[in-house]
Amino acid sequence: MILFLLPGQVVGAAEEVPAKFAGGSGTADDPYLIASAQQLARVNDYLSAHFKLIADIDLNVAPYNTGQGWKPIGSGDEPFAGSFDGNGRTIRGLYINRPAEDDIGLFAALGEDATLRGIRLEDVRVKGKDRVGGLVGCNNWGEIENCYASGSMAGASSVGGLVGENSGDIANSSSAC
Repeated sequence: MILFLLPGQVVGAAEEVPAKFAGGSGTADDPYLIASAQQLARVNDYLSAHFKLIADIDLNVAPYNTGQGWKPIGSGDEPFAGSFDGNGRTIRGLYINRPAEDDIGLFAALGEDATLRGIRLEDVRVKGKDRVGGLVGCNNWGEIENCYASGSMAGASSVGGLVGENSGDIANSSSAC
């Protein structure tokens, strides 16, 4: 980097910009590492990438626990198509209040190439219209393995503790909702 200074100018330390993720490059061999609620929310910007949770996350903080709450990852039109390894970590306090919207959950929808593993959700409060689940609103041929959700769900139709509507594979997973 080359800097040019004019006489009388003062140069201060450059402001540090926080990393989008805690590490990784988003590939299957080097997934993006997630250590905060802000980093988890950024998954929405990389729907085909690979992710790994490296810390427990509390979503029971503003802006995620007020108004409409959490914005689900992906959508029915643009489902999550990457992989997400919960790494045995816990996401607590997921709050979603979108009673007029479909495909509601931590993930709105999964595409056929999506894989979710080892995600543990505790104390979720999720409200949507159709296809409402704690983890996934609508699973369109994705794979879910070793996942768990506890809390409460509400919706008009296709409501489940873990997944609202499922056309994919779910193994060794459960819900206490």
